[in-house]
Formats: sequence, C-alpha cells, structure tokens
Amino acid sequence: MFPKNQGPCVIHNCDQKTNRFRVFTLLAYQKSREKCTFPSYSYLKVGQQLCHNHYMRIVEPYRNKENTRKSTYFISAS
Repeated sequence: MFPKNQGPCVIHNCDQKTNRFRVFTLLAYQKSREKCTFPSYSYLKVGQQLCHNHYMRIVEPYRNKENTRKSTYFISAS
C-alpha cells in the first residue's frame, strides 16, 4: 500500500484549507508542459506534494471546460 499524500502543498503562499493532496508525478509534469502551465510553477519538482486545487489548475486546467463544451453541444444538437 502506498503512503497517503498528506501535504503540505509546495506552492508558494498556498492558503488552501484541504486534506486532499496529490503527488506531482512525471506524467503530471509532462501534462503541465503540454498545457503551458508549467512555466508559472517552474520551481516544482517531480515527487513534491500539491493540494488538489493547485494540482487541477496546473495539470488539468481545461478539464471542466471541455466537459461543459461537450454537454452544451449534445443539448443543442437535440
């Protein structure tokens, strides 16, 4: 069993109140480079902890927008 991600978040001045943390993995690093969010957080290193909110902003920034766009398409197509 893997150890639970308990933080703290390595983002400078992070004030998120959460108990959900994610590890910044090599795959997360690659995704953030592809989505051009990494330059703003260039001090991050693989293996560090991020709170869930920062992880989603850095690694999956367009995830919810894509889902919304797809839903709107299917609704308007009906």
